[in-house]
Amino acid sequence: MPPARALWLALAGPLIGAHLVGGPHNDAAMLGLLVAGLAVVTRYPRHPAAILGGGALLGGAVAVKATALIAIPFAVLIVAAAYTRRERIDVRGLLIGAAGVFGAAAATLAGITVAGGLDYGWIAGVRDSGELVQFSSMPTAVGMTITYAGQLADPDFDAVPVVRAIAYVVLAVALVAIWVRALRERADPGRAALIGAAAAVVATVALAPVFLPWYTLWPLTLLAATGFRTKVVMVITVVASFSVLPDGSGLVRSLKFPGAPLVTLYLIYLGVRYLRRRSRERELQAMIDAEPSTRVTLTSMTTRAGLGRGVR
Repeated sequence: MPPARALWLALAGPLIGAHLVGGPHNDAAMLGLLVAGLAVVTRYPRHPAAILGGGALLGGAVAVKATALIAIPFAVLIVAAAYTRRERIDVRGLLIGAAGVFGAAAATLAGITVAGGLDYGWIAGVRDSGELVQFSSMPTAVGMTITYAGQLADPDFDAVPVVRAIAYVVLAVALVAIWVRALRERADPGRAALIGAAAAVVATVALAPVFLPWYTLWPLTLLAATGFRTKVVMVITVVASFSVLPDGSGLVRSLKFPGAPLVTLYLIYLGVRYLRRRSRERELQAMIDAEPSTRVTLTSMTTRAGLGRGVR
C-alpha cells in the first residue's frame, strides 16, 4: 500500500475537518490508538515489548470507544502467525497472541477504568447509544419501514428493536466467520488478519443499530492499509459528510420518511441483484461441469457477454 494513498484516505478526507476536528467526537482518538496498536503488532509481531505495547494501545482505543474491541482478536492472529512454524496458525501461537495482546489490552482497559473513577458506568453509556433512531443505519431503516407499515393497523407497533436484535445476531455470525477465515489462511496469515480486521469493522458499521457519517472513517482507515479498492467506501464517505452537520442536524433527522423506505428498497435491490448474479454463476458452472467439452465455447460466450471473467 503506497503510504501517500493511505495518508490521503485516512487524513485528508472531507470528514476529518468537518466531523473529527470540527465536531465534538472522540473517534479520532480511538482511531489513532487503534491504528497505532495494529501498526506496532504488525511491524514487530515477535517482539514481547511490541506485543504488550500494541495490546496496551488497543486497550486504550477500547477505553475511548468500545468498537475498537473488534480488532483485538485479529491482532492476536497477527502475533499467532508470527509464532507459528506451520502453514496454519496453531494453538501455541494463539495462546501467545492472546496472552500478550488481549492480556495487555484487558489490563490497560481495567487500569483506565479504575483510574478514571467512574467505575463501569460506560457500559450503560454504550447501551444508551441505541436510543437514536435514524434511517442511516441499515437495520434501523428496515425496522422503521416495517414500523410505518405496521402502524397502519396498530399505532403502537414498533419493529425497530426486533430488527436490530436480528442484525446483532447476523453481525455476531459474520464476525466469527471473518475471524475463522483469517485463521485458516495459509499463504500470508498476518496480512489476512489485517484484512480481516478491516472486514470486521465494515460489517460492524453496516449492521450497527446507529450509523453516523464519521463512522465510515473506521473501515476506511483500516482499508487504507490493506491495498484493497476503497472507491465505494470513499463515495459513501463523501456523500455522508454532507448529510449530517457537525452539530448532529441534517437529512437523517428531517427526512425519516421517505428516507427509511428508500434505504430499504435499495437494500432489496442490492439483494436481488446479488442473488441473480450468483444464480447465473452457478448455472454457468453447472453447464461446464456437466459437459467439459463445451468449456471453451462457454468461456468464449460468457467473456464476450462480460459475465465469465472468472471461468476457467
